[in-house]
Amino acid sequence: SGPKEMTEEETIEMQRQRDELGTRFCRRCEYCQPCPQQIPISMVMNVTGFVKRMPGKRVFAGGIAADMERAATCNECGDCLERCPYHLEIPTRMAEKVEWYAGVKQEFEKQAV
Repeated sequence: SGPKEMTEEETIEMQRQRDELGTRFCRRCEYCQPCPQQIPISMVMNVTGFVKRMPGKRVFAGGIAADMERAATCNECGDCLERCPYHLEIPTRMAEKVEWYAGVKQEFEKQAV
């Protein structure tokens, strides 16, 4: 019911989000599944968003923590690579996410003490 054009502030924010995402991000299409290691690939690939938007108690325990531990078992079989329509380097990106997650989890645990 309002104006159909984006404001200058909205345009700036949209560009900021584009810059943050880049072009090599998982769109959660799930074409990479099933993983022989039972890794929920799209969840792992998007864990940074969960960490930003969810409470630490939820992100660093329970299902997400278990999924990130499972992601560390990736044996780089390449099944996901063949199926990804965006040609993402999934095993490499998952390893980066696992390492990043371990670091932020450690920081969270330090602050929780």
